[in-house]
Amino acid sequence: MLDQATELRKLVLRSMRETPPDGSPPPQRLVVCGAAVGVGVTTLSINLAIALSGHGCRVVLVDADWRHPDVARRCGLNAAVGIADVLAARRDIHEILQPGPGGIQVAAGCEGEDVDNGSDWREFTQQRLLRQLDRLGRHADLIVLDAGSGGHDVMQRFWRAANQVMLVTTPDRLTQTESCVALQRRVCQEHPVPLCLLLNRISGWRVEADAPARLQDAIPALREWNLGVLGCVPESPEIRTAGRTSPNRILSAQDNSLTQALDHAAARLLAQPPQPVSVCRLQGRASADCLNSLGLIQPQPGFSPIDI
Repeated sequence: MLDQATELRKLVLRSMRETPPDGSPPPQRLVVCGAAVGVGVTTLSINLAIALSGHGCRVVLVDADWRHPDVARRCGLNAAVGIADVLAARRDIHEILQPGPGGIQVAAGCEGEDVDNGSDWREFTQQRLLRQLDRLGRHADLIVLDAGSGGHDVMQRFWRAANQVMLVTTPDRLTQTESCVALQRRVCQEHPVPLCLLLNRISGWRVEADAPARLQDAIPALREWNLGVLGCVPESPEIRTAGRTSPNRILSAQDNSLTQALDHAAARLLAQPPQPVSVCRLQGRASADCLNSLGLIQPQPGFSPIDI
């Protein structure tokens, strides 16, 4: 039998979710997914989120990879409290957020006995999570969802709910890339969602200029889809190391290839967002003058962690 404190907690959380929003627009949702397992989705999601934060965006990184939740470990955070609590209505989204590297906020992934079969990720629980993320509009500009890989139902629901989808792939996974792009376009046919590619483990910087042409030659359907290439991440030992250690070791050196590539990708992503970002804060290399959606200079507030 549940004690009275647990029941009261559930009532309070339910009341919070039903409270009308304060008028802040919901943050944009960027879903990062892989054409196949092992292409580097989590490594790039973490470091792209930090790069976006460095450009003045208030970023929340959500580990939504229900098969391989690993963001908390790589960021050196507590994995015991995470989105599983939001999915089960045990906690509010504000209660599970943790300060992460580079000024981002992190929602750890699901870990436990229900992860393997995905029972935590039923449609109505996933919608609960998405509604909670929408309520972060006063505190965050962008939600980066590390959604893992595959074309399963959970991924398809994230695609439909996204403002933009970034597909991570490598030169040796082009066949899977074509299949994943085709599935995403079919799933989002009624409400098209912008889709771009981030090429990982490229052999050299010179291939970035002709990457779109090479992709179109390898995958003829890409010409019809008019798929954009957000950037290319070169193959290097430091990127492999980033997948096994804390990202702080890589990002502390601003001149390494991973940081440069993802800083470039973050700048391109913010230059032409699907919708204007609501508010930016000053951090890292961001300019002191930030234009709002009307093109006017907007004073920048100091950094304030999300209220927990």
